Amino acid sequence: MDRRDRRTTERLLREQRRKKRKRRRIITTTVIALLAVALTVIILMSVLRLRTLQAFKGDYTRTMDVTDRVVSNIAVWLKDVEGADVNADWVKSRTDPFILTTTLSFDPQGLKKGSFTEELNEPSYSECSEKAYVLTAECLKELIIKRLTLIGYAESLSDEEADALITEALGMTLDSYIKNADIKIMPDHNKLANELTRTGDYSIKKMTIEWTRSGEDITDTFKTAGDTLIIVEPGYIYERSR
Repeated sequence: MDRRDRRTTERLLREQRRKKRKRRRIITTTVIALLAVALTVIILMSVLRLRTLQAFKGDYTRTMDVTDRVVSNIAVWLKDVEGADVNADWVKSRTDPFILTTTLSFDPQGLKKGSFTEELNEPSYSECSEKAYVLTAECLKELIIKRLTLIGYAESLSDEEADALITEALGMTLDSYIKNADIKIMPDHNKLANELTRTGDYSIKKMTIEWTRSGEDITDTFKTAGDTLIIVEPGYIYERSR
């Protein structure tokens, strides 16, 4: 091989090596770029998931209207006691709604899931119970005065005089009498608490919340609007507690 052929061969080898190096650089750059994109996506997904979980951190309150159950129980008891033509609508017209509340608490743990609890708010139950006793006493007092009026004894009877007569007849105030009677006006506390108490783990995927409680997996679709969380089925509406 003469000198010219050797130079040609060396040039070709250099060209081949240059092409190989260029190809390796392209492959390396492409792989790095793809890995960077994948890593960015993973990081963004993790951040978004974390933000979603964190967005639900805290307490939400749901209200439950138990007015119909309470006034129905009062009407039945009054009818038994007074033998009067009492119905739930008559009782209901004398009160505003009876509202119980529950608190749903989210506690994010890590990037993928968290824990939750939902419980009956005891103060709301106590307030409704006291209110129910007062309503029962007021309705019973009205029926007693009505009966006295029919027989000509309460034509000009004031509330204070009626209270005094009732207390003298019962040996206690009407409120005390109602409470001592141990009537079932409110929904049973223990049954209600067991019905409403939920606890377990959760994760959020798109527009669903996946609950795990008592060994049972439950998936609920939800909607959000500001500080409102709506569990689409069965239609529970929660407001973020301030």
